[in-house]
Amino acid sequence: MISLAEKIKGHEDIREATTINAIAHGSWFTKATLLISGFGNLIQGQIIKGFIFLGYQALTWFVFISFGWQYVRDFGTLGTQEMGRVFDETFEIYVNVPGDNSLQILLYSIFAFAILIAGQFIHLSAVRSSYNTEMDKLKGAGVSSLITDIKQMFDKNMHKTMLIPPSLGVLAFTVIPIIFMIMLAFTNFDRAHQPPGNLFTWVGLENFRNVFDTGGFMGSTFIHVLGWTLIWAVFATFLNYFFGMIVAIMINKQGIRLKSLWRTCFVIAIAVPAFVTLLFMRQILHDMGPVNVILNSLGMDSVRFLTTPMTARITVIIVNLWIGIP
Repeated sequence: MISLAEKIKGHEDIREATTINAIAHGSWFTKATLLISGFGNLIQGQIIKGFIFLGYQALTWFVFISFGWQYVRDFGTLGTQEMGRVFDETFEIYVNVPGDNSLQILLYSIFAFAILIAGQFIHLSAVRSSYNTEMDKLKGAGVSSLITDIKQMFDKNMHKTMLIPPSLGVLAFTVIPIIFMIMLAFTNFDRAHQPPGNLFTWVGLENFRNVFDTGGFMGSTFIHVLGWTLIWAVFATFLNYFFGMIVAIMINKQGIRLKSLWRTCFVIAIAVPAFVTLLFMRQILHDMGPVNVILNSLGMDSVRFLTTPMTARITVIIVNLWIGIP
């Protein structure tokens, strides 16, 4: 039987502590780590590290079985028992009997899967760690202690250590909510299916067929909203960019007088918080705001800047230009 040292002789790619190399070329205890996390570290004398990997594996499965499984098992149906009402003869009143909650089942199932995937990721890290220890032994470096590994976390692997907290935050508060909303799009969740009183279930691509069916209410509404969104994207992005460039070129052009005054005017527009500017615009463009009061005093009709759909859209674009061009 060819030893590991003979396998890696002359093959630098095998020396890399990757999961594939660990499975293909690792010793029996490294391969056994695929079943028992930390087993390879324990065999090679890294007792604390081995028990940490083993404890994390046990904790992962404990959380999944004790908490996640009760929701994962109903993931396919999103619940079957609706909330009901029974008559309490003692108090002679109707009492609500709690049922399944489709929203909780979907959300907690995603969390359970995320916990399980994270656990498997750490489990594979244990396999790589065992294989890496084998490589260190063959190089004559010996077995690294836990103290050495901790020091490397704040030295050679400092970039990985610093990325762990924000990565967990992005996963918990960005990735999982996005996955939840995507999966919610494949259900019949609407005002008629509101948990906990009512359940909702999977409907596949039905919602998407309704959205792209221009003959239906949902499809026609989506087309109008999509059209306005594209118009807003064009005007809000390109006009701000091009007009901003034009204004900058004009101010910096030779022969333009009072450059400091014009620059100050634009700086003031930037210095005032956008939220304050929007509140100010809402007040002056109100149906009974200063602008309409002046128009009425001049014998002109009031302009409904914010209450007529088309006028409101034009007004919003103009206000966005006022904020964005500077």
